Amino acid sequence: MVDSSCNYDNFYIFTVIEIRMNIFLKLKHWQLFTLMFGTLVCNVFVDLDNNIDRYFKYFDLFNIFLLINILWGIGWYYSVGAKLYKTLFKYTNIDNTTFRISILILLIYIVTMIVLNLIQEQDYFEDYNNMALTLCLIALLYSSYFIAKCLKTYELKRTVVFTDFVKEFTLIFLLPIGIWVMQPKINKLFAVK
Repeated sequence: MVDSSCNYDNFYIFTVIEIRMNIFLKLKHWQLFTLMFGTLVCNVFVDLDNNIDRYFKYFDLFNIFLLINILWGIGWYYSVGAKLYKTLFKYTNIDNTTFRISILILLIYIVTMIVLNLIQEQDYFEDYNNMALTLCLIALLYSSYFIAKCLKTYELKRTVVFTDFVKEFTLIFLLPIGIWVMQPKINKLFAVK
């Protein structure tokens, strides 16, 4: 039964999303890497003979695969951040409102740009794209910061400063590389006992 209070953390939709996204916490690093980046690599090889007309025929397919892969990445960010916050919020003063807003900004930007690219209307929003891309980068940096800080706080069981988790921050920000190091660590932390 869902509590009817107006607390932000008790919204039913976030609870359902967090339950569904716990799959990211159970996947091995190679499985997660394959899901996030494997179809993109396969899609690049669709046009082996460099026929430009054939490439544009598969361009919509490429954007759809790109959207799926980016959504997998944002899902990983959200599931790890939400689970870490859920385990830490009673013991620290970490707030996840900005984290959730940054994930929402990432989702809105990525979906909007992919949809505009699919319907060939991206030129209309060209002036706003640089500002939106900058905001998206800031949201990605903050999401990486939040996850790295929560992870290190959970590991060390104390309040941490940026120098304590700079390595984790860098690996999480550079997700295709960092997934090989961070996912085994996350699997170990949230292993079912």
